[in-house]
Amino acid sequence: LREKKEIGHNNECIVHYYCNEEKHKYLNVESLRAMSSVSELYIHLTDGEERIIVEKSTKKKCERCWSRYDGEHESLCERCEKIEKNN
Repeated sequence: LREKKEIGHNNECIVHYYCNEEKHKYLNVESLRAMSSVSELYIHLTDGEERIIVEKSTKKKCERCWSRYDGEHESLCERCEKIEKNN
């Protein structure tokens, strides 16, 4: 996607990682998502070949933290909206 200039940053990606049960039991989705800075990460069990599928996120980008979100707010994710209201 980057080579095709469809995305500019990791946080524009949704990643689907397909792996066997042995690898799956050692993976922490939130840690991997944070380390790779992707919008969303899903880990799927498979008996077949290990593979990774990447697609572009269709969610809005928060102007404050750059995370991707679904929501009613125009420019801020729910977390940042709460922080801005408290300041």
